[in-house]
Amino acid sequence: TEPLGIKDLNVLPNPFSPLTGPADISFTLTSDQTPTPEVTLKIYNMVGDLVRTLVDAQLKPRGENIIQWDGTTDYGKMAMNGRYVLHLQVKDISGTKAKLKPFVLIK
Repeated sequence: TEPLGIKDLNVLPNPFSPLTGPADISFTLTSDQTPTPEVTLKIYNMVGDLVRTLVDAQLKPRGENIIQWDGTTDYGKMAMNGRYVLHLQVKDISGTKAKLKPFVLIK
């Protein structure tokens, strides 16, 4: 088992259009401390405003995970066209790791 980490973070399709279906956010979790590291997954716009919290401190299994985003904000409105940044954070008793992934939303 590998130490805490995030591998293969992807947003597909990229660019993504909510009119043709949700985006698949895929990643692989590793941890030699727990079978279910704690995951937080948030989407920000390019000025740093939080657009959507998809996962908030939930336990997710090691290995490959896929979470979908339908393009809506935390307020239930459709997000605007543009560039976004995905912030994925994973935590176990050994510490915290994070990764960022830019992507584009078009309608």
